[in-house]
Amino acid sequence: MDSGTATSLPAALTPLLGRDQDLRHLTRLLHEGARLVTLRGPGGIGKTALALEVARALHPELKGGAHLIELAALHDPAGVLPALAAALALPLQGRAPRDVIITALNATPILLLLDNFEQVRAAALDVHALLTALPDLRVLVTSRVTLGLHDEQEYPLGPLDLPRAHAALTASPAVQLFLDRVRRHDPTFTLTAQDEQNVLRICRTLEGIPLALELAAAATRTLPLADLTLRLDRGVSSLKENYLDRPDRLRSLRATVEWSFDLLPDDLRALFTCCAVFHGGFTTEALQTVWGEDAGELLRDLEAQSLLQRVPGPQARWRLLEPLRELAADKLDAHEHAQTWRQRHAWYYARLFGRLVGQPHEQVELARIERAQGHLERANVTTALDWAARQEDADLAMACLSAMEVFFVTEASSQADLRRARQVLSLSGARDHPRRLRALQVTWEAVINTHEPLGRHVDLLLEWAELARARRDPVHLLWTTLGLAQYHYDRGEAEQGRAYARQVLNGFETAERDASLSAETVRAVELMRGDVMFNLALACTWHGELHEARTYALEALERLTRDGLYPVLGRCYGLLLLANIERQLGHSAVASTLLVEVMTHLEPGRFRALTPEAALLLAQLALDAGHPRHAVRFAVLAQTLDAEVEVLLDRQQSDLTALLGQARASMTPVLFEEARKDGLELTLAEAWRRWKDVERDVVASPKPLRRSEGVLTAREEEVLTLVAQGHPDRRIAKLLGISSATVSKHVGSLLAKLELRNRVELTRWALEHPAENTSPPQS
Repeated sequence: MDSGTATSLPAALTPLLGRDQDLRHLTRLLHEGARLVTLRGPGGIGKTALALEVARALHPELKGGAHLIELAALHDPAGVLPALAAALALPLQGRAPRDVIITALNATPILLLLDNFEQVRAAALDVHALLTALPDLRVLVTSRVTLGLHDEQEYPLGPLDLPRAHAALTASPAVQLFLDRVRRHDPTFTLTAQDEQNVLRICRTLEGIPLALELAAAATRTLPLADLTLRLDRGVSSLKENYLDRPDRLRSLRATVEWSFDLLPDDLRALFTCCAVFHGGFTTEALQTVWGEDAGELLRDLEAQSLLQRVPGPQARWRLLEPLRELAADKLDAHEHAQTWRQRHAWYYARLFGRLVGQPHEQVELARIERAQGHLERANVTTALDWAARQEDADLAMACLSAMEVFFVTEASSQADLRRARQVLSLSGARDHPRRLRALQVTWEAVINTHEPLGRHVDLLLEWAELARARRDPVHLLWTTLGLAQYHYDRGEAEQGRAYARQVLNGFETAERDASLSAETVRAVELMRGDVMFNLALACTWHGELHEARTYALEALERLTRDGLYPVLGRCYGLLLLANIERQLGHSAVASTLLVEVMTHLEPGRFRALTPEAALLLAQLALDAGHPRHAVRFAVLAQTLDAEVEVLLDRQQSDLTALLGQARASMTPVLFEEARKDGLELTLAEAWRRWKDVERDVVASPKPLRRSEGVLTAREEEVLTLVAQGHPDRRIAKLLGISSATVSKHVGSLLAKLELRNRVELTRWALEHPAENTSPPQS
C-alpha cells in the first residue's frame, strides 16, 4: 500500500505574489468558524503555495499548530488516515488510525492541510468522521475536485489577474510573478519599454497560470522575450523545466494537465475532448448542440473537476484554460467523433450569425446577437470558417463567411479576415455556388473595413458587379454600384464617384416604380437604403463635400434607425458620422449634442468598432473648446482603443497626429507628458465623465482654422504649398513621390479642415496664408 509523506510545515523560500486577497479571504473563513475548506483549482494554479501561506499565518494561533499532509503519492483512499497519523508522529501500535488520531487531538485546536486530495476523494468520509469527533479541528484541503461533503466550504482558485486595459503593466499580479521569476534567473533584468508588449503577450497567452509563468520565466535563460513570445504563440504545453525539488507532474504544463485528464472517467474524457472544438469559450447551448445530447450533468462534473472555467456574465459560458485546451485538441485529433463534432460546431455558428441563401435579406436584430454574447464568439466563427475551408466544403465555408459579416460591422475586419474570405471564394465549387453573390458582398465589406486602398481589390468588385448583372439581382446591382462610387471616391476621382452615387439613387427610384419586382425584393431595396446613404455620406466626407455629406447622413440616420439590420448600432454609426460632419462645418455644439446619445450605448465590450472614433471626436471637440490637456488625454485614449480594433482611417490617424502636435505647442512639456500618461490610464467611460468639464465651453461657431495653428500635417503643408504654385495633382505626386490618388485625398482633407468648397478657394487661401519654413521641391 502506498503511504503518504510525513513532513513538517516547510518554511517559505519565495514570497507569495498576487494572492493577497485570496490569503485574506481564506484566513478569515477559518478564523470565523469554517472547519472544512477545500481550495479547488486546476493543476499549476498555485493551490499548494497559497494553502501553505494560510497554514503559516494560522500556525502561531493554534495550540496544536498547522500540519501539512502530502497525499500526491497516495492512490489508495484507505491510506489517508495512516498517512495523517504518520505526519503527526502518532504511533498506531496495532490500533485503528481513526481512534489514535481522535484520542491524540481531542480538545486541541489544530489545522490539517491535506494537499492533493483529488485521487483519494473516497477518503472524504474519513475526514468527515474526524471533524465530527474533534470540534477544535480545522481542515484545509487542496484538490482539483471537491470532497462532496454537505458542510464543506468550497473556495475556487482562478489564475492571477492579467493586465487591465489602460492600467500600469506592473500592477498586474501575473506580470509581477513573471518578472520576479525572470529576475531569479537574471538579477540584472530591467523591464524596458520595448519589452512591455512581449511581457503583456506572454502573460495573456499563459492566462495568468502561475506554473506556466514560472516555466516561461525559466525559458528566458536561453530565449529572448521576443522569441519566447513567438514560441508561445505556437503552443504553451511544451513549457517544461527539470526542477529537482518538484514532482514530475509540476515540471511541465503537459504533465500537469495529463495528470488531471488521467483521473477522469471515460464519459468526462469524451466531453472534455469535445470542448476542444471551441475557441474563446462557449455557451451550454453550443456545447450541447455539438455534443449531440444533453450534457448538463457532465458539464457540471467537468467544472467540479476544475477542468472548465465559468466565464463571469449574465449567461452561462465556459472556457478551457489554454494548456487544457491544447491537451483536449491533441486528444480530439484522434477521436472517432472529431469530424462530426467539428461539422456541428461550424453549422451551429453559421446559423447563429449568418443569413443563409434562403434568407438573403433577413433582418437580424442586434439584440439577438448580444443575447448570444456575439462579441465573444468571433474566434468560434473564425475557427469554423477555417475548418470548412480546409475541408473544401464550399457550402459550409460560404455560410460561415456570411456569419462573419456581423463582426465586420460591430468590430471591424483584419487582413487575416480578408485572406480567409478570398480563400473561400477560391474553393473548388465556390465559383458557381448560389451563395457567391453574398460571399462577394461580405468580402467587399471586409475590404472596406481594412481601410486598404480599394484599388487593390477592385477585381472582387468587378466580379460582384458582373455576377449581379448576370443574375439580374437588383439589390446586389445597387450594392455594386455603391462599391464603384466608393472606389472612385477613394482614388480621389470625385466626379466619377458622384456619377455612380447618382446611379444608386436613381436605382432606388426605379425599384419603387418597377411592378415586376417581388414584394421581398422591394423591401430588401428599402432596407439597404440607410446603409447606402451612410456610405455615400462617408465618401463625400472623405472628399471634403461636407454639405452633401450632411444631407446623406441625415437620411442615413433616419433609415438606419427605422429599417436597418442593427437599429441601435446603425443609429450610433449615423449619429457619430453626422457629429463629425457638423464639427467640420463648425457646429461643435451640435456635434457634442449628437455625441451624447452615442456614448450612452458604448458600454464595455459593446460596439468596439465605434470607440476609437468617439474618443477622437471628444479630443477634437476639447481642442476646439480650448482644453488642450483634455484633448491630449482623449487623443491618447483613441490611439489605445484603435490599437485593439484598428478601425481609424489614415486621414483620422493624421488628424490625431496633428491634434497632438497643436496641443503640444500650446502646453509646457511637463503638462503635455502628464496629460499623455493620464490618457494611457483612461477608459472611455472615464473620458465621458471628464467631458463634463469641457462641454460648457463648446461653442457653436469656433474660429476658422489657421495654418499657423499646426492643424495641418507636414504632408498637407507640402501639398498646399504646391497647390498654391499652380501644380496639378500628377505633378504634385511626382514632386513628392506619392500617388495622384494620395494627393487628391490630401486636397480633400485640406478642404474639410479649412472649410473651403473647391480648389480655387484652396489656392486663394494658401496664397493669403503663406507657410513659414516650408520649401517643397520646385522641379
